[in-house]
Amino acid sequence: MVKEYFSKFSDFIKSNNLPQIKNFIHTYVERIDVYKDKITVTFKVAFDFTNDADSGLKYTFDTTVERANLVA
Repeated sequence: MVKEYFSKFSDFIKSNNLPQIKNFIHTYVERIDVYKDKITVTFKVAFDFTNDADSGLKYTFDTTVERANLVA
């Protein structure tokens, strides 16, 4: 489900719905690092198997895109 959601992310960004885009970034993005040759995004991910909001497992993961591979 998560993979499917992120596969639609490009269309979501192109929709130009700024309030929804800002909400997505605030909810799922921990940080964005911009370098001369690449951009690294650290996403926030949480798993809750107990239905207790305070006891869920929280993870972050990074993804990097080389500037040469960015498509407008």
